[in-house]
Amino acid sequence: MIPCGAALCISVMVSRITSSLANVILFQKMVQYHEENGKRTLLENQVRQMRKEIAQIQDIYTDMRGLRHDMRSHLANISLLTKGTIDSVNEELGSYIGKMEETVSSKENGELHGIGRMINTAFTGAIGLR
Repeated sequence: MIPCGAALCISVMVSRITSSLANVILFQKMVQYHEENGKRTLLENQVRQMRKEIAQIQDIYTDMRGLRHDMRSHLANISLLTKGTIDSVNEELGSYIGKMEETVSSKENGELHGIGRMINTAFTGAIGLR
């Protein structure tokens, strides 16, 4: 048999050990919560930055489409203005305009579609992170 004083002492020690274990577990949970909260904040900032970059790329793409449209319009106007010129000048201007139209078309089919794919990929990635 354990004397009453010893039983009380053991009970107090068990209580303190239990309390210490509870404090350790609570501390570990708090550390884990703060780590997860920091990761979440970092991801939110990354998503916010990606959305800004996507908006900037979309603005650039829109500007490029507008410039291509304007260039085609200018080429059409130049073609109309040169209709009544001397044949040699007309041929030279026609060649120049043809090369410009070819350049505008190649930019449309190549680089601009590449930018479109880049925007789509970035936008899809940002949506997936929500």
